[in-house]
Amino acid sequence: MILKQGAPYNRTFLMVSNTDHVTGKTGLGTGVTMVCSKNGLGFNSTINSSVEIANGWYYVQLTGTETSTIGDLAFHMTGTGADPTDFADQVQSQVFSDLAIQGGTGTSRILIADNIQQNANLNGFQFLMISSTTGSPLPGLGTGITAQRSLAGAGFSPCVNTPTELANGVYTINLAAADLNSPSVMLRFSATGAADLDILLITTP
Repeated sequence: MILKQGAPYNRTFLMVSNTDHVTGKTGLGTGVTMVCSKNGLGFNSTINSSVEIANGWYYVQLTGTETSTIGDLAFHMTGTGADPTDFADQVQSQVFSDLAIQGGTGTSRILIADNIQQNANLNGFQFLMISSTTGSPLPGLGTGITAQRSLAGAGFSPCVNTPTELANGVYTINLAAADLNSPSVMLRFSATGAADLDILLITTP
């Protein structure tokens, strides 16, 4: 099993009769002796007692204390009239369900880290302005660039911050969360003597 670090979990396991080594051992109830080892350390008793389900199956309610350490979580279970049961799980800081974002009934998406996130600040976004007559990089515009954004096809409105000059016709702008609050964003930069620049950004949730 893959267990999430620090999260409780009901871990099921099977106890088998030591008479035929096949039949599930019933009737142990809370009498299963259960110890676990975290990431190769010594074995200690579990905090909670065993709970019988049926047909030789039991479970122990693991607490955040038992799943607190990343690595192997090894178990040794014993009970009267039963063969020992041994198994090991893996504790990880993230599990697959941490990546799933529900997108509606019957649908889901996977969250992937990205530098351009929806409704989040993006500082130091760089862009190049070129001359409308020569097509060469155009320095010297300073703060005279008009920066606008269109969210999801809506009309253009001013960006929160004003671009500043970096060098050699390259400029930067700190895009605010409000400038990126849409799955798709069209940025438009314009200035006297410069060709208009349009940049499409696709953000991630």
